[in-house]
Amino acid sequence: MKKIKLLSAVLALVMAFAMSASAVDTLSYEFDNDFVGDPADFTSMGTFWSKTLPAVGTCQVVEVEGGKGLELSGFSELKTTDVITGEYVFGLDVKTNDATASAEMVGHGIFIRSVMPEHFMKNNNHSGEGDWPMHLYYYESDWYGVWGGTDGAQGIGGSGIYASLDDEGLMLTVKSFTEDAMNVSSKPTVIPYPDGVYYDEFFNLTFFDNGVDKIDVYINNQPFATFELSEPGVVYDVDANTAEDAYFGKAVLKDAYGTELATFENTRISSKSSQLAFGTRGGKIVVDNIKVITGEGAVESVKSDLPAPETKDPTATQKPAEDTKAPAESGATTDAGTNAVTGTDTTAGDKTDAEGGNTGLIIGIVVAVVAVIAVAVVVVMKKKK
Repeated sequence: MKKIKLLSAVLALVMAFAMSASAVDTLSYEFDNDFVGDPADFTSMGTFWSKTLPAVGTCQVVEVEGGKGLELSGFSELKTTDVITGEYVFGLDVKTNDATASAEMVGHGIFIRSVMPEHFMKNNNHSGEGDWPMHLYYYESDWYGVWGGTDGAQGIGGSGIYASLDDEGLMLTVKSFTEDAMNVSSKPTVIPYPDGVYYDEFFNLTFFDNGVDKIDVYINNQPFATFELSEPGVVYDVDANTAEDAYFGKAVLKDAYGTELATFENTRISSKSSQLAFGTRGGKIVVDNIKVITGEGAVESVKSDLPAPETKDPTATQKPAEDTKAPAESGATTDAGTNAVTGTDTTAGDKTDAEGGNTGLIIGIVVAVVAVIAVAVVVVMKKKK
């Protein structure tokens, strides 16, 4: 009877952990089992992501060192079919051979905290030939420089935050509201890469969004930057806003050591939800090992498995987006390739299909439970003797 009670208690404990783990959902995308040339919607991404190629462009599986990845180039867009509400983790391995194409009318971006482009329309009449109604999709230019805007730079997309691989660092661009042009501008900040990270070699980039007011950006499992968001619920009357989207009035960007790099007012960072997307406009990126983890506890479930943050003193500061670009060192090597979401080495070994992100946790619990049962059984048997 004692053994039965012990087993019942242990079983209840395991079920409680399993129910807790099930609150976190994981979508995982790897491409080694796909064929080279397959478009994104022919892969497992087709169930939760939507592809658009408005002009000459690619969004397809390609060969990369050690396996396969997904390349986006030319004019292309890949976005989630729905928005995410609440906290989430968005991680991927990424590289580019086209880092200089990250500003003005050409470039690429990995977007978070965006609203669906279909929700608002702007009129682009910069040519003076009458109105040209358009949605600012993730491959689309915001035309801010062409319009002669003076409060920011020209970029791609219409809302959110996007990351681009510049040759000198990771460019983090905040989409903002402006009174001029089409009421959308881009405000970029370039933060130098950590030691050993290069734009033309795969590294892991992960966004931890608590779903409320903070977004942490990690590179190769280490803190890289943080966005602190405030004044939610802002609506801009000039928008033809069909979905009642709202934005944060203010955002503060800090580096990994808490140093404030930039403050943004009147942002177009969504305060209600987050559409994730990739966009290219003349640029090119290759991505792999994509994971989207959602649900209560998603952020902590991943962060708790990461190594402790490095504590060395900061030695680099942000660089303005207009800095003269210099070629990356040739023959550079990196220890990048450790996926911040899974904690596994993505540069070697077999890759598996998509599966729940809590498998390792559950296995660990089961192993611990078995050990407890074994000890208990031995104790009971000794007492009987």
